[in-house]
Amino acid sequence: MKQAHMLLRAAAVLACAFVIGAGLAPAAALANTPLVSPAAPIATSDWRCHPDPSLNLMGAGFNVFTDAAMPADWSLLASLAGTPGMGTMFVTINSQVWQHADGHLLFAYQVVNGNDAKVRRGNVVGHGSEFSVIDSGILDYGGDLAYDAGDILWLARTDGTAPQLAFAFEGVNGNYQIVERLLEKGQTSSWFYVETDATVYSTAGATVQDSGRSGDRIPVLVPAPEPATVLLLAAGAVTALVLRRRGR
Repeated sequence: MKQAHMLLRAAAVLACAFVIGAGLAPAAALANTPLVSPAAPIATSDWRCHPDPSLNLMGAGFNVFTDAAMPADWSLLASLAGTPGMGTMFVTINSQVWQHADGHLLFAYQVVNGNDAKVRRGNVVGHGSEFSVIDSGILDYGGDLAYDAGDILWLARTDGTAPQLAFAFEGVNGNYQIVERLLEKGQTSSWFYVETDATVYSTAGATVQDSGRSGDRIPVLVPAPEPATVLLLAAGAVTALVLRRRGR
């Protein structure tokens, strides 16, 4: 039993070292390949806002991609149109996954409001602290940096037990006043995006809200842990279980 115990601990340490070592080099390389330069990263518990100076929003601005099309080193991997599984608001969230030539992924989202109420804000699960956001912003193909109807004003990554990508069609200006550009009935938002260091994607849930109603469990495409990371988590869980039992 003692030998098995030592082997499990050694395996967990080696697995951890392998995954951490494998993850550090790509992160450094990916930081040099943002969709828009200079990049607009978002750490957990941080946010960015629309860069149009006429909005006078507080905080660092996200980017607006204004080329006519995505660069040649990006290819569309998957797309999904999701509608609520529950709630009283009917909306559609379109999501896309774009892959860079080096393998890392960009996730883009678009909200279509088919509800009587205006869409104020929303959340997309799956954007946890295990992933870095290299760049963020709006895809305005052939446009400019100015605010357009349907643009989000605020993009953030929440922290805690269930980290999420939060977006809002409202923000706070330099005079601490709420600035609203809510998504009207029948309106389709601009595409907004986060470029991540993830190389794998999956499907998870999103929600949108107005002041009193919501549309929940909307399927969207999100980053997912690599298989090696999943194996590490599984190995850690097994090791913890063995140590717990041995301690009894």
